Amino acid sequence: MRRGREIIGLPVIDLSTGDRIAQVVDLLCDPEQDQISSLVLSSADPPRSNCILPWQHIYSLGADAVTVQSREAITHGVDVTGSSAKYLGKHVLTTSGKSARAHYRHRCRRT
Repeated sequence: MRRGREIIGLPVIDLSTGDRIAQVVDLLCDPEQDQISSLVLSSADPPRSNCILPWQHIYSLGADAVTVQSREAITHGVDVTGSSAKYLGKHVLTTSGKSARAHYRHRCRRT
């Protein structure tokens, strides 16, 4: 299992061209499945636009990069600012209402 902060900042590489096409800036989790559903990317094309990379389109997630078969796996122009499934940087409470002090610690499992 990897921590979110180990994934954030990784470059995204298109295996068909070898180009660096984006960088991971956040994670989106599916709270019902308790797993990562997508990576939020910052792309240079168009500049500074948010993109989504659905988890099922990731070819490989390594220590140094995320790889995809093709840049078509990425959905461009997605507004994720109001997503309730974004956990990183948020204060987390336990089911009993106590502070979990879990900034950047919510772990999502990949199945």
